[in-house]
Amino acid sequence: MINKVQLIGRAGADPSLKYTASSKAVCGLSLATTEAWKDKDGNKKESTEWHRLVVWGKGAETVNKYVKKGSLLYIEGTLKTRSWEDSNGQKKFSTEIHVKDFKFLSSNTQNDNSTQDNSESIVTEEDHGFTVDDLPF
Repeated sequence: MINKVQLIGRAGADPSLKYTASSKAVCGLSLATTEAWKDKDGNKKESTEWHRLVVWGKGAETVNKYVKKGSLLYIEGTLKTRSWEDSNGQKKFSTEIHVKDFKFLSSNTQNDNSTQDNSESIVTEEDHGFTVDDLPF
């Protein structure tokens, strides 16, 4: 079975870096992907889809440092759905993409004095015993 997501899109806001109770870095951010087409009358149409991303470990700190709202990113990851009960006892669900690898595709993610490679291999929750329950958001 395969659970793999590949997206190219723009960050919808600056990332949010937090740390779990066990001091593991975790970064949340949104990514927008847009599909464009022409309708039967030749009018341009667009549809934007928003994706919730979660990045762990060193990758989380790198994303927080270099990604800004509007940054163009390529990401690879897996879909994960978590559930919880809100304060009213209602069951809530959130589907997220847990990022395994990413590449910066826009220059505003690069530090001008940096020779940093524009790709990262992400340390995942499975590698270090992180679980979705450790998410601080």
